[in-house]
Amino acid sequence: MEQFSGNYTGPDWSDGKKQSSVAFGESDPQSELDKLSRLHDSAYARYKDRAHLDAADQIYARDAKVLVGKFPWLAGNLVQYGNYTTRQGSQLVSDAARYGPLPGLIKFGMTNIYNANKMLHGTYLKQELKDVEDYYNTDPRKGQAAVTFNKPSKKMTPFEEAQNEARAEKVGSNAPFPPLVTPPVGNTPAAPLETKSPIGKVADYFKGLVTKKNAVVPETPEQRNQRLIQAQKEHFENYQNTYMRAQLVPTKRRKYKKKRYNVQKAIRVLPAHCIH
Repeated sequence: MEQFSGNYTGPDWSDGKKQSSVAFGESDPQSELDKLSRLHDSAYARYKDRAHLDAADQIYARDAKVLVGKFPWLAGNLVQYGNYTTRQGSQLVSDAARYGPLPGLIKFGMTNIYNANKMLHGTYLKQELKDVEDYYNTDPRKGQAAVTFNKPSKKMTPFEEAQNEARAEKVGSNAPFPPLVTPPVGNTPAAPLETKSPIGKVADYFKGLVTKKNAVVPETPEQRNQRLIQAQKEHFENYQNTYMRAQLVPTKRRKYKKKRYNVQKAIRVLPAHCIH
Protein backbone atom coordinates (compact mmCIF):
# COMPACT_ATOMS: atom_id res chain seq x y z
CA MET A 1 0.00 0.00 0.00
CA GLU A 2 2.98 2.28 0.53
CA GLN A 3 3.64 2.56 -3.21
CA PHE A 4 0.10 3.84 -3.83
CA SER A 5 -0.19 6.29 -0.95
CA GLY A 6 2.21 8.86 -2.41
CA ASN A 7 2.08 12.27 -0.73
CA TYR A 8 -1.69 12.78 -0.61
CA THR A 9 -3.58 9.48 -0.99
CA GLY A 10 -4.77 7.95 2.27
CA PRO A 11 -6.78 8.81 5.38
CA ASP A 12 -5.24 11.66 7.43
CA TRP A 13 -2.33 11.78 4.98
CA SER A 14 -1.61 15.05 3.18
CA ASP A 15 1.44 16.88 1.82
CA GLY A 16 3.72 13.92 2.52
CA LYS A 17 2.96 13.44 6.23
CA LYS A 18 0.23 12.37 8.61
CA GLN A 19 -1.97 15.40 9.18
CA SER A 20 -5.33 16.84 8.26
CA SER A 21 -6.02 17.99 4.71
CA VAL A 22 -3.80 20.78 3.35
CA ALA A 23 -4.88 23.21 0.64
CA PHE A 24 -2.69 22.86 -2.48
CA GLY A 25 0.24 21.13 -0.81
CA GLU A 26 3.81 21.81 -1.89
CA SER A 27 4.91 18.17 -2.19
CA ASP A 28 4.96 16.67 -5.69
CA PRO A 29 2.27 14.06 -6.41
CA GLN A 30 3.70 10.61 -7.02
CA SER A 31 1.00 9.25 -9.35
CA GLU A 32 -2.03 10.27 -11.38
CA LEU A 33 -4.24 9.27 -8.45
CA ASP A 34 -2.07 11.34 -6.13
CA LYS A 35 -2.84 14.43 -8.25
CA LEU A 36 -6.55 13.91 -7.68
CA SER A 37 -5.96 13.31 -3.96
CA ARG A 38 -4.07 16.61 -3.73
CA LEU A 39 -7.05 18.52 -5.11
CA HIS A 40 -9.42 16.48 -2.94
CA ASP A 41 -7.43 17.40 0.17
CA SER A 42 -7.57 21.06 -0.88
CA ALA A 43 -11.37 20.94 -1.07
CA TYR A 44 -11.55 19.34 2.38
CA ALA A 45 -9.29 22.04 3.76
CA ARG A 46 -11.47 24.83 2.34
CA TYR A 47 -15.05 23.56 2.77
CA LYS A 48 -16.60 22.20 5.95
CA ASP A 49 -20.28 21.85 4.96
CA ARG A 50 -21.57 18.48 3.84
CA ALA A 51 -22.79 19.54 0.39
CA HIS A 52 -19.38 20.75 -0.82
CA LEU A 53 -17.63 17.73 0.71
CA ASP A 54 -20.01 15.38 -1.11
CA ALA A 55 -19.34 17.29 -4.33
CA ALA A 56 -15.57 16.92 -3.85
CA ASP A 57 -16.02 13.16 -3.31
CA GLN A 58 -18.05 12.86 -6.51
CA ILE A 59 -15.42 14.70 -8.56
CA TYR A 60 -12.66 12.53 -7.07
CA ALA A 61 -14.53 9.29 -7.84
CA ARG A 62 -15.43 10.46 -11.36
CA ASP A 63 -11.83 11.26 -12.29
CA ALA A 64 -10.30 8.27 -10.48
CA LYS A 65 -12.46 5.72 -12.30
CA VAL A 66 -11.02 6.66 -15.70
CA LEU A 67 -7.44 5.92 -14.60
CA VAL A 68 -5.74 2.66 -15.53
CA GLY A 69 -5.70 0.00 -12.82
CA LYS A 70 -7.95 -1.45 -10.17
CA PHE A 71 -6.63 0.63 -7.27
CA PRO A 72 -7.83 4.05 -8.57
CA TRP A 73 -11.28 2.58 -9.23
CA LEU A 74 -11.37 1.11 -5.71
CA ALA A 75 -10.10 4.35 -4.13
CA GLY A 76 -12.77 6.38 -5.93
CA ASN A 77 -15.55 4.11 -4.69
CA LEU A 78 -14.22 4.10 -1.14
CA VAL A 79 -14.04 7.89 -1.03
CA GLN A 80 -17.48 8.46 -2.57
CA TYR A 81 -19.56 5.75 -0.90
CA GLY A 82 -17.54 5.36 2.31
CA ASN A 83 -17.69 9.06 3.19
CA TYR A 84 -21.37 9.26 2.16
CA THR A 85 -22.27 6.36 4.46
CA THR A 86 -20.33 7.87 7.34
CA ARG A 87 -22.05 11.25 6.92
CA GLN A 88 -25.46 9.59 6.67
CA GLY A 89 -24.89 7.85 10.00
CA SER A 90 -23.66 11.04 11.65
CA GLN A 91 -26.64 12.97 10.26
CA LEU A 92 -29.11 10.40 11.62
CA VAL A 93 -27.54 10.48 15.08
CA SER A 94 -27.46 14.30 15.04
CA ASP A 95 -31.14 14.58 14.01
CA ALA A 96 -32.23 12.05 16.63
CA ALA A 97 -30.30 13.88 19.37
CA ARG A 98 -31.62 17.29 18.34
CA TYR A 99 -35.30 16.58 17.61
CA GLY A 100 -35.89 13.29 19.40
CA PRO A 101 -35.83 9.70 18.06
CA LEU A 102 -39.08 9.67 16.06
CA PRO A 103 -39.07 13.31 14.81
CA GLY A 104 -35.37 13.00 13.99
CA LEU A 105 -36.00 9.84 11.97
CA ILE A 106 -38.85 11.54 10.08
CA LYS A 107 -36.70 14.59 9.36
CA PHE A 108 -33.84 12.36 8.18
CA GLY A 109 -36.15 10.45 5.84
CA MET A 110 -37.73 13.60 4.38
CA THR A 111 -34.27 15.05 3.70
CA ASN A 112 -33.26 11.91 1.78
CA ILE A 113 -36.49 12.00 -0.24
CA TYR A 114 -35.86 15.66 -1.10
CA ASN A 115 -32.29 14.91 -2.20
CA ALA A 116 -33.45 11.90 -4.25
CA ASN A 117 -35.94 14.12 -6.07
CA LYS A 118 -33.14 16.58 -6.89
CA MET A 119 -31.03 13.69 -8.21
CA LEU A 120 -33.83 12.68 -10.58
CA HIS A 121 -34.04 16.22 -11.95
CA GLY A 122 -30.23 16.60 -12.22
CA THR A 123 -30.00 19.51 -9.78
CA TYR A 124 -28.42 17.68 -6.82
CA LEU A 125 -25.14 19.38 -5.81
CA LYS A 126 -25.15 21.29 -9.10
CA GLN A 127 -23.94 24.57 -7.56
CA GLU A 128 -21.56 22.81 -5.15
CA LEU A 129 -19.89 20.90 -7.98
CA LYS A 130 -19.35 24.16 -9.85
CA ASP A 131 -17.90 25.81 -6.72
CA VAL A 132 -15.40 22.99 -6.20
CA GLU A 133 -14.37 22.96 -9.87
CA ASP A 134 -13.85 26.73 -9.80
CA TYR A 135 -11.76 26.37 -6.66
CA TYR A 136 -9.59 23.72 -8.33
CA ASN A 137 -8.92 26.19 -11.16
CA THR A 138 -7.25 28.54 -8.65
CA ASP A 139 -4.48 26.00 -8.04
CA PRO A 140 -1.20 27.99 -8.13
CA ARG A 141 0.60 24.98 -9.64
CA LYS A 142 -1.89 24.46 -12.42
CA GLY A 143 -0.19 23.96 -15.75
CA GLN A 144 3.24 23.21 -14.26
CA ALA A 145 5.09 20.07 -15.30
CA ALA A 146 4.54 17.14 -12.97
CA VAL A 147 7.13 14.67 -11.75
CA THR A 148 7.86 11.65 -13.93
CA PHE A 149 5.73 8.77 -12.71
CA ASN A 150 6.84 5.17 -12.69
CA LYS A 151 5.04 3.50 -15.58
CA PRO A 152 4.17 -0.21 -15.41
CA SER A 153 6.71 -2.47 -17.04
CA LYS A 154 4.09 -4.86 -18.48
CA LYS A 155 2.54 -4.24 -21.87
CA MET A 156 -0.68 -2.25 -21.74
CA THR A 157 -3.85 -3.98 -22.89
CA PRO A 158 -6.07 -2.43 -25.59
CA PHE A 159 -8.67 -1.61 -22.94
CA GLU A 160 -6.05 0.24 -20.82
CA GLU A 161 -4.90 2.18 -23.89
CA ALA A 162 -8.52 3.14 -24.59
CA GLN A 163 -8.89 4.35 -20.99
CA ASN A 164 -5.78 6.49 -21.31
CA GLU A 165 -7.00 8.00 -24.58
CA ALA A 166 -10.41 8.73 -23.08
CA ARG A 167 -8.84 10.44 -20.09
CA ALA A 168 -6.64 12.57 -22.34
CA GLU A 169 -9.68 13.73 -24.31
CA LYS A 170 -11.72 14.32 -21.16
CA VAL A 171 -9.11 16.16 -19.10
CA GLY A 172 -7.41 18.16 -21.90
CA SER A 173 -5.79 21.45 -21.01
CA ASN A 174 -7.93 21.97 -17.89
CA ALA A 175 -6.07 19.29 -15.93
CA PRO A 176 -4.12 20.41 -12.83
CA PHE A 177 -1.12 18.65 -14.37
CA PRO A 178 -0.63 17.50 -17.98
CA PRO A 179 -1.95 13.93 -18.33
CA LEU A 180 0.67 11.27 -18.95
CA VAL A 181 -0.85 8.90 -21.46
CA THR A 182 2.26 7.91 -23.45
CA PRO A 183 2.67 4.09 -23.39
CA PRO A 184 5.97 2.60 -22.10
CA VAL A 185 9.01 2.62 -24.39
CA GLY A 186 9.03 -0.35 -26.74
CA ASN A 187 5.27 -0.88 -26.46
CA THR A 188 4.18 1.61 -29.13
CA PRO A 189 0.96 0.28 -30.67
CA ALA A 190 1.27 -0.80 -34.30
CA ALA A 191 -0.74 0.79 -37.07
CA PRO A 192 -4.17 -0.81 -37.48
CA LEU A 193 -4.48 -3.37 -40.27
CA GLU A 194 -7.23 -3.39 -42.84
CA THR A 195 -8.43 -6.80 -41.64
CA LYS A 196 -8.64 -6.52 -37.88
CA SER A 197 -8.15 -9.47 -35.59
CA PRO A 198 -10.74 -10.39 -32.92
CA ILE A 199 -8.59 -8.61 -30.32
CA GLY A 200 -8.66 -5.43 -32.42
CA LYS A 201 -12.42 -5.65 -32.76
CA VAL A 202 -12.79 -6.05 -29.00
CA ALA A 203 -10.54 -3.01 -28.44
CA ASP A 204 -12.62 -0.94 -30.86
CA TYR A 205 -15.77 -2.05 -29.07
CA PHE A 206 -14.48 -0.90 -25.67
CA LYS A 207 -13.21 2.37 -27.18
CA GLY A 208 -16.70 2.98 -28.48
CA LEU A 209 -18.15 2.35 -25.03
CA VAL A 210 -15.71 4.78 -23.42
CA THR A 211 -16.45 7.42 -26.07
CA LYS A 212 -20.20 7.05 -25.56
CA LYS A 213 -19.73 7.26 -21.79
CA ASN A 214 -17.75 10.50 -22.01
CA ALA A 215 -20.05 12.12 -24.60
CA VAL A 216 -22.66 13.82 -22.44
CA VAL A 217 -25.68 14.86 -24.50
CA PRO A 218 -28.18 17.11 -22.70
CA GLU A 219 -31.64 15.58 -22.46
CA THR A 220 -34.77 17.68 -22.56
CA PRO A 221 -37.60 17.04 -20.07
CA GLU A 222 -39.84 15.80 -22.91
CA GLN A 223 -37.21 13.28 -24.05
CA ARG A 224 -36.71 12.09 -20.50
CA ASN A 225 -40.43 11.57 -19.98
CA GLN A 226 -40.76 9.67 -23.26
CA ARG A 227 -37.77 7.50 -22.35
CA LEU A 228 -39.22 6.63 -18.93
CA ILE A 229 -42.65 5.87 -20.43
CA GLN A 230 -41.12 3.62 -23.09
CA ALA A 231 -38.96 1.80 -20.53
CA GLN A 232 -41.98 1.20 -18.29
CA LYS A 233 -44.01 -0.05 -21.27
CA GLU A 234 -41.28 -2.50 -22.30
CA HIS A 235 -40.92 -3.69 -18.72
CA PHE A 236 -44.67 -4.37 -18.48
CA GLU A 237 -44.75 -6.15 -21.85
CA ASN A 238 -41.82 -8.38 -20.90
CA TYR A 239 -43.48 -9.27 -17.62
CA GLN A 240 -46.81 -10.01 -19.34
CA ASN A 241 -45.18 -12.19 -22.01
CA THR A 242 -43.22 -14.11 -19.41
CA TYR A 243 -46.35 -14.68 -17.34
CA MET A 244 -48.34 -15.92 -20.35
CA ARG A 245 -45.59 -18.33 -21.41
CA ALA A 246 -45.44 -19.71 -17.88
CA GLN A 247 -49.21 -20.34 -17.96
CA LEU A 248 -49.11 -22.11 -21.34
CA VAL A 249 -46.32 -24.57 -20.49
CA PRO A 250 -48.05 -27.99 -19.90
CA THR A 251 -47.11 -30.11 -16.95
CA LYS A 252 -45.11 -33.02 -18.29
CA ARG A 253 -45.50 -36.38 -16.64
CA ARG A 254 -42.24 -38.03 -15.90
CA LYS A 255 -41.69 -40.85 -18.38
CA TYR A 256 -39.89 -43.04 -15.91
CA LYS A 257 -42.57 -42.83 -13.23
CA LYS A 258 -44.53 -45.88 -14.43
CA LYS A 259 -41.37 -47.84 -15.09
CA ARG A 260 -40.08 -47.09 -11.60
CA TYR A 261 -43.41 -48.27 -10.14
CA ASN A 262 -43.19 -51.60 -12.05
CA VAL A 263 -39.65 -52.19 -10.83
CA GLN A 264 -40.70 -51.61 -7.22
CA LYS A 265 -43.65 -53.98 -7.67
CA ALA A 266 -41.41 -56.68 -9.11
CA ILE A 267 -39.02 -56.37 -6.18
CA ARG A 268 -41.93 -56.83 -3.80
CA VAL A 269 -43.71 -59.72 -5.62
CA LEU A 270 -40.97 -61.87 -7.18
CA PRO A 271 -39.42 -63.17 -3.92
CA ALA A 272 -42.80 -64.80 -3.03
CA HIS A 273 -42.80 -66.79 -6.30
CA CYS A 274 -39.16 -67.72 -6.04
CA ILE A 275 -39.50 -69.65 -2.77
CA HIS A 276 -38.93 -73.45 -3.35
